Amino acid sequence: MIELRGQGLTYSSIAKLTGVSRARVHQICSNYKSPSSSQSYQNIHNSILVRDNFRCQWGKVCKDKQIEIGDLVVHHIDFDDENNSSNNLITLCKFCHGGFHATNHIDEKIKKNIMKPNPPVEKKCALCGKKYYIKHCKSSRNKFCSKKCHGISSRKYGSKREKNRIRHNAWYQRHKNDIYRKLKNREHNKIQYYKDPEKSRSASRKSYQKMMSDPVKRQRYLERQRRYYYEKRSKLKRLT
Repeated sequence: MIELRGQGLTYSSIAKLTGVSRARVHQICSNYKSPSSSQSYQNIHNSILVRDNFRCQWGKVCKDKQIEIGDLVVHHIDFDDENNSSNNLITLCKFCHGGFHATNHIDEKIKKNIMKPNPPVEKKCALCGKKYYIKHCKSSRNKFCSKKCHGISSRKYGSKREKNRIRHNAWYQRHKNDIYRKLKNREHNKIQYYKDPEKSRSASRKSYQKMMSDPVKRQRYLERQRRYYYEKRSKLKRLT
């Protein structure tokens, strides 16, 4: 258990691996010896309970729970079991005691190995060239030193919608002659048509009307139709 603890494992994970309770793992790793058998410890324990009026002094976990005297424990504030001075002892219930250890007790080994703060990353603004520092988690996304530079860049190189339109057009030009994609789209359209033919007809009618109302799109459509007609006629001539 001590070797596993030295590797950085928590008390809970060691308890699951070994099949014992988390409290017992904590006692073994910290070389804890229960002083409850000694008369002096019992006197200190009772005096702390009387001082705190037999009430839990934290109360964050046990708000709506009924606490009995048997549920109360005396907790060491600095987590040192040998420091039994009255200023270091406080009365807690068993629910709050577990929650207090879970939220406030961090071993120094784990603190050094795991909880190292990430240093800020130095970057250069893509627009003005100014050096700035950001958090480590945002280093890959951030490109500008301020919102002002980001806005100027958006206006200078086009809005986000315009950039997406250019990117989508470039993707279409690369894949428009892909036979596999054409067949896949054709199959998808067939499935949609057989599901609801009337809906498919109305959608195609609306898109056709919208296209013909725009003069630029109408001209492109007529050119495509003319080109298709000439290609088909030339193929028929070759066959004959």
